[in-house]
Amino acid sequence: MKHLLKYTTLCLLAAGSLGFTACSSSDDDDTLTSTAGSIGTISLDRPVIGAYQPFTAQCDVKSGSNLVSEKFIWKQNEVETLSAASGDSYETQNGRSTYYLRGLSAGSHTLVCRMTALGSDGQEFSAEQQLTVEVVPTDIRNNFWGESKAETQRNLTYYKTLQEEADGSLTVSEKDHYGSLNYATESGNSLGGTSIGLSPSRTVSFRFSTTGTLEEIVYVCAPSTTQIDRIVRRLLQRALYLESFDGFTATAYDYRVADGQSLTSEEQALADQWKAGSLENDSEDYMLASAVAGQRLDLLLTMENEKTRVEMTVSGTGAGKDAETRMVFSGK
Repeated sequence: MKHLLKYTTLCLLAAGSLGFTACSSSDDDDTLTSTAGSIGTISLDRPVIGAYQPFTAQCDVKSGSNLVSEKFIWKQNEVETLSAASGDSYETQNGRSTYYLRGLSAGSHTLVCRMTALGSDGQEFSAEQQLTVEVVPTDIRNNFWGESKAETQRNLTYYKTLQEEADGSLTVSEKDHYGSLNYATESGNSLGGTSIGLSPSRTVSFRFSTTGTLEEIVYVCAPSTTQIDRIVRRLLQRALYLESFDGFTATAYDYRVADGQSLTSEEQALADQWKAGSLENDSEDYMLASAVAGQRLDLLLTMENEKTRVEMTVSGTGAGKDAETRMVFSGK
């Protein structure tokens, strides 16, 4: 009897052991269900975005569960790959995806934040949020007259040459070009267009009112080579470029004779043509340019468009062979 009881007990223990092992095996075969993440609405950090002004787009994101892979990307006007030349970038961390843009041209642009994921159970997930951004034309460059100094500094963020002067003004250096202006980056100074006859660089000074708002932008365009034959031609080209690309119209031509100096009759005739707005070029021997280079005469030109006035002054550099151009832009 004892042997029979012992044998029965062993059989029951063995059966229990086999039953437990089968349950464990079944649990290991279960595959966990994957769930998708989510994307919140896109917001911008500037209420008004002007052409080529840097701004940031953001949206809250939530990761899914039991995923093999998951990524969040940004697209701009249906383009996913960021251009190295644009300098734009994005990142996703701490539940937020952020897109840093150096600036866009005026017009409508579509921004998209997109999530794609692969679940451990083989499911594929995708979701996106999009926002149409209206970028408006600025008053001048990538600035608005009357903007705060802090806004101007932000608009100049990507200029490595940016510095603040003792008088509180901000200055940058850039190429002296006109044409398709793009202030998104300082790579090549982001200035396209023709530069025939213009100097290779200029200093730009941003000046502020007593209340700290932008009221003047001053260009000082200094030639790198002494070319007396280009003094008058450069000024005529500047007027043409401002008219062609920025809608400026000449409102006043003038000249100023330096104290204690006088002009010859031939120089006076050319200066009078300039003042009448009828001068198309200098004389063959560059008589008018020589008077400017010799610091006996300054040439003046005022132009305006809908929002801005510019006063240009061409003065001799003192070497007697060339001149620099000073352009003072101000809001109307």
